[in-house]
Amino acid sequence: MMAIPQSSIIALSLMYTKLPPSASDLTFWATPPGNAISFNEAVQAFSTSSAAKAAYPMLASPIVLSQNAAARRDYVTQAFQNLYGIAATAINAEELTYWADTYLLSSPQAIFDFPVVLNQFSPASRQQALTNRAQVAENFAVALAATGSSTFTSAQYSSGWGIVNTVTADAATVTAANAQIAQFVAGGGGGGGQTFVFTTALDNLPGTPGNDTFNGDNSGGLAQQTVQLGDVANGGDGTDTFNYFGPTDNVLPQLSNIENVNLIQGSGNNAGGTNTAAFDFSAAAGKGLKSVTVDTLVLGAATTTTTIQGIGGVGLTLKGNFNNNNLTANFGNSATEAQIATNAVNKGGTLTVQGNKLTTLNFTATGSSTFTKLVTTPVDAGAVNTIKVSGDGKSLSFSDNVAVANSIKTIDASGLTAGGLTVAFGTGITSFKGGKGDDIVRSNNLTTTTDSAVDAGEGTKDRLIVNTTADVNTTARANVYANFEVLQSTDQTVDLDLFAKSPFVALRSAGASVFNNVTATQAGDVTIFANATPTFNLKTATGTSDTLNITVSDGLEAVNNLTITNPTAPNVEILKFTTTDNTIVTTLLNAPSASTITATGAGTFNLTTGARELGTGFSIDASAVTANVTIDASAGNVNGAIIKGASSSPAAVNTLSGSNQNDGITGGSGSDLLRGNRGQDTLTGGAGVDQFIYGGGFANNKGTANVDRIADFVAGVGGDQFKFATGADQFLNGLNFTANATVNINTAQTIATAANIDDVFAGITAITASTNATLQTVLVTVSAGLAAGTYLYANNGTGAVSNADDFLVNVSGITGTLSVTPTTGNFIFENFA
Repeated sequence: MMAIPQSSIIALSLMYTKLPPSASDLTFWATPPGNAISFNEAVQAFSTSSAAKAAYPMLASPIVLSQNAAARRDYVTQAFQNLYGIAATAINAEELTYWADTYLLSSPQAIFDFPVVLNQFSPASRQQALTNRAQVAENFAVALAATGSSTFTSAQYSSGWGIVNTVTADAATVTAANAQIAQFVAGGGGGGGQTFVFTTALDNLPGTPGNDTFNGDNSGGLAQQTVQLGDVANGGDGTDTFNYFGPTDNVLPQLSNIENVNLIQGSGNNAGGTNTAAFDFSAAAGKGLKSVTVDTLVLGAATTTTTIQGIGGVGLTLKGNFNNNNLTANFGNSATEAQIATNAVNKGGTLTVQGNKLTTLNFTATGSSTFTKLVTTPVDAGAVNTIKVSGDGKSLSFSDNVAVANSIKTIDASGLTAGGLTVAFGTGITSFKGGKGDDIVRSNNLTTTTDSAVDAGEGTKDRLIVNTTADVNTTARANVYANFEVLQSTDQTVDLDLFAKSPFVALRSAGASVFNNVTATQAGDVTIFANATPTFNLKTATGTSDTLNITVSDGLEAVNNLTITNPTAPNVEILKFTTTDNTIVTTLLNAPSASTITATGAGTFNLTTGARELGTGFSIDASAVTANVTIDASAGNVNGAIIKGASSSPAAVNTLSGSNQNDGITGGSGSDLLRGNRGQDTLTGGAGVDQFIYGGGFANNKGTANVDRIADFVAGVGGDQFKFATGADQFLNGLNFTANATVNINTAQTIATAANIDDVFAGITAITASTNATLQTVLVTVSAGLAAGTYLYANNGTGAVSNADDFLVNVSGITGTLSVTPTTGNFIFENFA
């Protein structure tokens, strides 16, 4: 079945109701289910409508009035006027008699069909009048829709009919009517309305039939205060709005017929100098007020509290940046439910909701909103017991650490179609339903032990924060919580085996938390979100590749410093760190099996192994970190370490210290500091100006056992540097260098062949003995043999060459010519441990 033509619908509406249809009205007839209605069904609908009964007394009481000749004649003359603009005196007497005394008495249905039948049997010249009226009515609907009024107020219907009723079959009347439409819209009747501005004088502002806006600005202080208690604003018809700018100091005009109030950039720092303020809407609430919006609370010298009261039955919307200021909403003496919309509230302080009889809070969320806590303080004996949350918001947070009132038993956030709710439980919770997104819930010592009483729902990262160990220390208590994927603890002990209803896949830890029976999946996704001394006891730890993946992030925008103190992971062989925040790992003493450590991320990475055994192949690889890296394996024992610093960012500086065994240490593309300590270490500086550090006592640097190999030394001014320790015996025995010490490079030497380091020492010709003022060195080239290469030799305070006391380093990868220029050359002396 095809939809009834729009022109026919408009004509029926004019015939029967004297109401020019709005764009919304016409949309109904063009879309399901309206477009499935037949013409005869439409006639029946219009003729029996309340509007038709108001337009025609005959249709209101057809049985009684159809028996009255005068009433029938009135019905006919009214139809002629409404359809064609023809007055009663202009109707042909014979035709009037026929319709009144013959047709209307022909059947009961004839009374309802009469306007349609009249038009069907009218001459074309008369029908033209109805066609013209329908066209003007359509023009009226289009013009108002363009201003945002797709639905009409009663005043707009009335004004529209007033224009349509001037139209006849004469084309000139159509032109004149269209001009009236334009004038009506320009005057604000089209819904756009007018904007009224309060002045410093007392104002009495009457609105138009359209959607008016009233603006009052008290932000300039008393001298420029435009909104006063004596001001009057009457919105009239339409949907009207009062915008108030300035301090929330209880100054309201006398409002009536104004549906919406916006309090914008309010501040409790009002003229009286206090940090509390209030608006009382009791009077306006009884005169058409439907919603109050608090849009942004100004950052002041101190936290402020703004109170909105007298809003029983009025919707409250909160939006914008609250700058940590507090808001109290008082819903009065009779309301049992409160309607509160949250629209991207940033830095919301304490939200206090009051009401003598309030039992239910209904929140509608848009965007992401955060409050430091939710307080439901009764004005007298009332107590809120239910919270419902709906909307398409990404998140709504009432704080994850400050509990809601113990009187609250039910929290239902299942109406959140995209986001989740953050809430800390009081002890009274017996039912919780999460949203479609990720909820965050802090546990409490609940009275209920019903399985799945707290159901996080459909999110993929729903988080349960364990408030105290006792909340979840039995199977019954743990299984209250269902469908959570992330478990968080600060200083608590949690047995993950107790949770049969929540398939945890990730852990969050702070403080001295202990996690027992950790699965491989859970160990694969751990977040340290604050300073921590955590313990992770694996449920199953077999083989040599048990892995703990740790992301270090407090979740804040700024990059902060977080310290992991001696993490306990007794059976973990692989530790992986992601450094979103700057990360400090103080020691690995309580992770004795960890032998493969990797790090990646944009935060700095600082790790100390502590005095523990370094297993065979022990490695620390921070090459994927893009910030500074500090690794200290100096206390590690038994085996050496393979250490790699950040390599992907030239700005990253690596400070890498090996053990007292044979280490492999590799820097990156920045300017690094490499220190092998004792042992025969292999050092690779990489790009950048690198420093190779020798100190910490002569025992670290002397003789065959401590000959390092530097793979890529860049010689010359501005190149890599040897950094030797100042102080007595700090670099070589018997020498006490200062920062002003110099280096002398003696004539280079060549050794034909050497099979080992001792052979190299044996082949060196003695040079001048070093003094406290000058370190004597020489470059030695070994041409052949297993020890072939280039070496830098330095003697101690005696001239004889000693493989037990002198310094030797393999610099076979050297490029350029060594420079002894102070500060910028290749040798510097410095005081360091």
